[in-house]
Amino acid sequence: MRSAKPCEILPAYENAHLTLEGSQGAVTIIKTSPVDVEFSIRAERFIGIIVPMGQGNMVLVGEKDKDLYQFVHALRER
Repeated sequence: MRSAKPCEILPAYENAHLTLEGSQGAVTIIKTSPVDVEFSIRAERFIGIIVPMGQGNMVLVGEKDKDLYQFVHALRER
């Protein structure tokens, strides 16, 4: 893990912002307010997955060639 701190992106909410070291660079995880279904987001350089988790969700963002699901599975097991 590179860092774990309150999220500065959404300071009005109680969110966690984690940065993990992936095999090809950093992966960012942001725990946010809840959504009902899992969905993905894409940009030119990045991909992301929004995953419902209890009373919130995880937002995982990484370079577009990353396997973000390895982090989803690892974090669900904890």
